Amino acid sequence: MSDREAEIAPVHVLSGDALLVDRRIEELRAAVVAPATRAFNHDVFEAKAAGPSAILSAARTLPMMGRRRLVVVRDAETLGAEGLEPFGAYLADPAPSTVLVLQCGKVDGRLKFFQAAKKRGFLHDLTAPRQILPWIEAEARRRGARLAGEAARRLAEIAGKDLGRLAQAIDQLALYVADGEAVTAADVDELVAETRERTVFELTHAVGASDRAGALGAVARLFDQRESPIGVAMMLARHFRQLGLAQEAAQGGARRADLPRLLGVPPFAVDGLMAQAKKLAPGAVPRAIALLARADRDLKGPKKGAVGERIVLERLIGELLDATSPRRP
Repeated sequence: MSDREAEIAPVHVLSGDALLVDRRIEELRAAVVAPATRAFNHDVFEAKAAGPSAILSAARTLPMMGRRRLVVVRDAETLGAEGLEPFGAYLADPAPSTVLVLQCGKVDGRLKFFQAAKKRGFLHDLTAPRQILPWIEAEARRRGARLAGEAARRLAEIAGKDLGRLAQAIDQLALYVADGEAVTAADVDELVAETRERTVFELTHAVGASDRAGALGAVARLFDQRESPIGVAMMLARHFRQLGLAQEAAQGGARRADLPRLLGVPPFAVDGLMAQAKKLAPGAVPRAIALLARADRDLKGPKKGAVGERIVLERLIGELLDATSPRRP
């Protein structure tokens, strides 16, 4: 057995981002089972359908024509406390010739199994990184693509921290641009499909920039995407609450490193939010919140039927822009 194989733990309990979990499983498969023996030494189970007995029997089976077996169990948390109990005993004495991987959509830290897995160093939470821009740039290099200017930031604005969507978009962009050419923000806008997240960003950005045409265009696209009008109002309310928090943070001299936590936004979004907050007219946030509260009542009451949801939202946009126009230098 090679040194690399000897270093691989006999049990891996994986949770977190689906893309990172799948990649870790693929790394284990490449390291543990040779392609020629995978038909004999690689089993994949759906936890609830298979049950603990069949899974543990496979884990205790000796490998055939190879040194190790890989047993992968999907959605292990669906077994519940009772179903996971036999695995607790297995953790204490795992089969040395098997690597058992338990993929969990959600980990309940109160269960004895997960506590035991954590204590033995078998529990791994593979979450998306807090700083997403370096991950995007590294993923682009992994695909042989080069990102120019604001391309990485634009991708982050569209897909957030959904690593699966980001990886898929980067794949598409790498194929889209000519060999040797860098991916630009314009390429991102051209190729990546219209998304709710992108349109919401465009709406809040347009309102913050006093761009009436841009804001109304974003509202129209959200209607085309069948977004709930009440949901749109809620998104705007959340944005203005964040602007209010940004103003308070600036006035209180908050540290730059603390702003993502205080504002409830990813780090790459902080500068844009702080810039919008700085431009707001005095008293703009309370006025905006009052207008949004009225719009919420209108969207739930008789006015919705009288004039229509889209008219209510379009009037709201106009009133928000009038109430929050940037301060003159």
